Amino acid sequence: MISKSIYFPWDWKAKYKQEKIKDQPLFILASGPSLKDHDLSKLKNQHTMAFNRSFIAYDDWGFQPTYYSALDHVVNNDNKNEIVKLIENSKIKRFFFSKDEVSKKYFRSSKTTIIDISSDPKNVNLDFSQKLNVANTGLFGLQVALGVLNYKEIYLLGCDASYKENVPGVVKNDKGEYYSNRDLDVNHFRQDYFGKGTTYNVPKSKIFHLPAWKVFYDSYIKNNNELSVYNCSKTGKLQFFDFKDYQSLNLK
Repeated sequence: MISKSIYFPWDWKAKYKQEKIKDQPLFILASGPSLKDHDLSKLKNQHTMAFNRSFIAYDDWGFQPTYYSALDHVVNNDNKNEIVKLIENSKIKRFFFSKDEVSKKYFRSSKTTIIDISSDPKNVNLDFSQKLNVANTGLFGLQVALGVLNYKEIYLLGCDASYKENVPGVVKNDKGEYYSNRDLDVNHFRQDYFGKGTTYNVPKSKIFHLPAWKVFYDSYIKNNNELSVYNCSKTGKLQFFDFKDYQSLNLK
């Protein structure tokens, strides 16, 4: 049952605040298969951001992320009870959601920022003054990290942009959403990520994933000497980002 303890009058725009420039790196822990190639326990004392159903792995990681982001309204609705528990009980510093009926009703708190968005994979930007153009959840995290949290050094883990659209045991429900009836998720770092009993949006990866990442890289990362954004995956499709071997990082 969803608690009502976080309900109170609240202006979402007042919670949109840009933080000071960080002198520490941020590790974006997306949910692609390559995430399992890394020993994430090394990040316990680092700044991290995770997404969506990542909370099923926090005990395995040995820490909760510094930040949590969730873009997809179908996933938010399907996991609203668990997300509310995170907002109320976790040590996560800030939460970022897309603006929809679920986030406005259930996720309002002093730690929450709700961002008005539109989906345009050909015009992904950093303009938070109006509707932010964003095409997928991992990229949403990077946009928040740069435009709100003000990180200048960022490492991408599990950002693969290589979804398989047809997964065994997954069917479309009467709303056109995907419903899984078994733990056989091949698109994420755990087979139970979108496992038995979960509902999620159709990925449409050829539209909303790789093209949007490439547009954002070319527009904001490629020739920006003030930013260092590295891809730590040897697989996946974001090989146009500068590569950094995660094992070579001196993490304390």
